[in-house]
Amino acid sequence: MNINLNNLNNETSSQNEAEVNSILSSLVTSRESKCINTEPIEKLICSENLKTRTFTAQAIAELAKTDINRELFTNEKVLSLLVKLFHDEDEELTVQTCRAIANITFENQKAQSLLGTDGLNEIISVLKSSSNNVKLRRVLCGCLLNVVMNSDELQKEEIRKNLLRIIENICEQQFEDFEEFEDAFYYLLSIINILAEHLDENTTLSDNLLKILVGILKVSLNFAISSICLDIIQGQLANNDVKLFLAKQGICELVFQLIEQYKSQIDDEDSRLLLKSACDLIVLILTGDESMEYLYDKGNGKLYQNMLLWLDSDDIDLKSTGILAIGNFARNDSHCIQMTQNKTAKKLLEVLSENNCTNGDIKLKHALLSTLRNLVIPAQNKAQILNDGLIEILYPLLQVNHETVIFKLLGTIRMVIDGQEEAALNLATRPEFIKKLVEYCFNSDHIGVRGEATRLLAWLIKHCHSSKPFPLILETKDCIRSVVEMISSNFAVMQNEALYALNLICFVYFTKDKEEEYECNSSTNKNINRNEDDFNREKGEEKLCQALKEADVGKHLTFVLNKYREKMDKETIGNVVTFLEQVTKSGELVQHLKDSGVHEALAKIREQKNAEASAGKITALINVIENV
Repeated sequence: MNINLNNLNNETSSQNEAEVNSILSSLVTSRESKCINTEPIEKLICSENLKTRTFTAQAIAELAKTDINRELFTNEKVLSLLVKLFHDEDEELTVQTCRAIANITFENQKAQSLLGTDGLNEIISVLKSSSNNVKLRRVLCGCLLNVVMNSDELQKEEIRKNLLRIIENICEQQFEDFEEFEDAFYYLLSIINILAEHLDENTTLSDNLLKILVGILKVSLNFAISSICLDIIQGQLANNDVKLFLAKQGICELVFQLIEQYKSQIDDEDSRLLLKSACDLIVLILTGDESMEYLYDKGNGKLYQNMLLWLDSDDIDLKSTGILAIGNFARNDSHCIQMTQNKTAKKLLEVLSENNCTNGDIKLKHALLSTLRNLVIPAQNKAQILNDGLIEILYPLLQVNHETVIFKLLGTIRMVIDGQEEAALNLATRPEFIKKLVEYCFNSDHIGVRGEATRLLAWLIKHCHSSKPFPLILETKDCIRSVVEMISSNFAVMQNEALYALNLICFVYFTKDKEEEYECNSSTNKNINRNEDDFNREKGEEKLCQALKEADVGKHLTFVLNKYREKMDKETIGNVVTFLEQVTKSGELVQHLKDSGVHEALAKIREQKNAEASAGKITALINVIENV
């Protein structure tokens, strides 16, 4: 069709308008024309004949559908002449001009840059005044999307021009004609999605626009539109006020209803991704405290009841979402207690018992453990959930080779044994369990797993209220070492947990006379019960001394005293002093402490304000270590 373009140049020169329009008309219907230069086109854009200008704009729109012509029209003069056509008030000319600019700027950053903010503002101006022309408005929306698609500069200009407000008004005006205007809604939603990324962290979409998005979700049968709506809404959910507003708009119940309605049609990757996105939206809204409370409604909330139904779903994503949702509802004690009383916790245990094998869905296991961990936090829930078989259901999961699952597993066990002597003693006397914990302490690449494993060991020692597990702890390679190394933790709570556990063991093996035993029993170690048949004191003392030396306990004490002496609170100082009072009963360990410089670290911490109450004991310990 190059002959048409050559003829066009000739006819333009001869100003034969009838022939020009005929050639332009043939160009519009041709998909193979190749433009050699833009000079004849530039002349025709400026024609005094309206029909010619319209045909020219339409011809450009068609020609610019190919990459080679699009590149040729990426020309500052062509684009500026096209923008000037917006000043004409003819509908068809404006429509064709929009199409031309849209096709030239499609995935074309150079053209977007040449069009610039002036061209963008002209398009926005026409859009604002297009309320009575649905056809024009539809084309303008598509044009605007192409113009800003990959241009940060133009996107920021749209924010400055308050385009979101303009789009909000258009969506509101056209909502009743959603089906007829559906393609334009897709363009507008795509622009909203792009612009929302440029809002600062304290700025969100307006409540009215959010309400419109919920309305679109309700009426749209278009996969792409539903997907974009979910993306936009999820992008706003960092703000808790938005979560509450959307919860009150009933979006979670709507999403549940839509999923139930269409779940049988989930048959490919795209539809599965959309379902997952919808499920994620429910869970994200429940991460807000106020929105969660509103939707729980003292256990009567419709969404809460719906999530219970999904526990029996055969769809793994729906089942996981139901579990995660319940886990978010279980973020305060009153909810957790109610859920345990109404057998929700027991139902979760049943689900876990069907999924506690080494294979299977990791997300599901993780969700179950996260939720159960929350449910066992209230003291009055622990015994009931333990009686329902928690430990034996959890135990096979120790073989799962996935560290995020192990992290949640150990955390759940640690929470449930708090104050549960029988459960703690049961676990603390299982050789394979203690060995597994030590393995996690030193062989896991997951810092959370290492931390939880060490803390769980310390909690078992504390909460079993018995010396029965101590021989096993001493015999298990590196078990004492793992607790000793926790002394060097960056967190005071973990330092104290380690010191408390070590104090209990030292009390059993280093306390020899009744008077001294009574004194120790009246303070830190009051919760320990000696089982004389379960250990040989002399042999145990020897093993403990050796384990503490091999763990380099002096180095860890010196480190923590030097690093944190200005921040160390009274409780931690007191626990360090108590531990050293126990350890210094062994001459072998006193020499080790001296070699590690513990006495020098004690001298420095003695000067701190929080050490005043322990100053006398600290001085005595310094003397013991120095005079060994």
